[in-house]
Amino acid sequence: MANANATNKLSILQRMYGPDMAEHEFDRDPYSQEMKKDTGGFGEGRHIVVRTSQIGGFGPDFSRALANKKPAGEKRFFVTEKKLYGLFGIDGLFMRKAKGKPNSLIKGFDGEMRSALRRCYAELDRQMWGDAGGTLGQLSASVTLASTTVLFRTAKQLFGIYGTNARIAFSSDNGTGTSPAGLRGPAPDVPTLLDVVGESWDANTMTTTQLINTVPGATVNDFVFFDGYYASAMTGKRGWNPVTAPTAGDSFFGVDRSTSPQLLSGWRATAQASRELTAINALTLAAQAGVMASGLRIYANLIDWQALVIELGAKYQRQPTDSKQVAGAKGIEVYGPKGTATVFGSNLVPAGNAWLGDPKSDTLLSEGPIPDVLDEDGLGKIVRSPTDDSYDTRLGGYANPIPNDSRGELGPGGWVIITW
Repeated sequence: MANANATNKLSILQRMYGPDMAEHEFDRDPYSQEMKKDTGGFGEGRHIVVRTSQIGGFGPDFSRALANKKPAGEKRFFVTEKKLYGLFGIDGLFMRKAKGKPNSLIKGFDGEMRSALRRCYAELDRQMWGDAGGTLGQLSASVTLASTTVLFRTAKQLFGIYGTNARIAFSSDNGTGTSPAGLRGPAPDVPTLLDVVGESWDANTMTTTQLINTVPGATVNDFVFFDGYYASAMTGKRGWNPVTAPTAGDSFFGVDRSTSPQLLSGWRATAQASRELTAINALTLAAQAGVMASGLRIYANLIDWQALVIELGAKYQRQPTDSKQVAGAKGIEVYGPKGTATVFGSNLVPAGNAWLGDPKSDTLLSEGPIPDVLDEDGLGKIVRSPTDDSYDTRLGGYANPIPNDSRGELGPGGWVIITW
């Protein structure tokens, strides 16, 4: 005698699966969330003007003051928008099967839309911390080129990034500068791409279907890019305020920042005997430089944030009115000569560095909302593909982060870059 069981009645059990699914989601980046948003657009482009010197012609001797008369100096960055696209679709067979079943159609579309939005927000957050070249990071010096394991150099490089199903390319440079070398492949504009089939955020690796040395000329010092990002991504915090001060010949949105590196790219605080002293040193430098305001933040990688907490001593707090003892984090406050700054941890800040400033002194400028459904032709949010049996939606927008240039703001000189 036999009974119905989980094997011979599997089809019925499948109908009892829940309507939802478990989905991983990284927290939104605190800097990206706190910076200003402006959907007014660039027009032909936006000039960011920074005063680099005051007028000459001062002194107790009129003739010498007259001889030394000079106008105030300024530099102008000319910034235009960058594009971000996310495409997804539902095939014709699914659409036909879902006819007369609106719940099925909505569930199918809703799942893809949620994934597209999640990826778009993750990409926006990543690009807010990007440099001018759009790189994911540099290969580790110990990577094995005759393998399918892409190991990155900087610790925790991949946290906050979704890599599976993407395609990656390689270059000898990070995509910045006036004449980047181009991607490795048969030609600079015809890159050899590797398909990513998995990632390990703990191991700091991506797994590809092809060997790394399939890419012509690839070395352990190469930089890695998502396909289409090389020298084309938005310019984020590490572009406007790089860890290393610009040197002669720098060209950043048309400006050689080496002529006034602090005012045009930020101030730099070097490592001290401890992270606590390094943070206090950074706040002192900020006070000296006039980079002080309410709401200052120090954005650090979470492993650096953890090290700072351990260094200071993690504590439990008991509230007299609470029935339970609880632990929580309100943020670590660091005291400086002219105020305090709160330390926030973020996956997307490179380990070993941190940025001190006011997030409201930066703006994500965009042509309308981002992300948004790109349906300017008015045909609707779901459009039949002309090249495939699918119905597609285009998500994305046009944007680039800029430092505020209103009177009283310091532009890119309003940040201190910290090396722990």
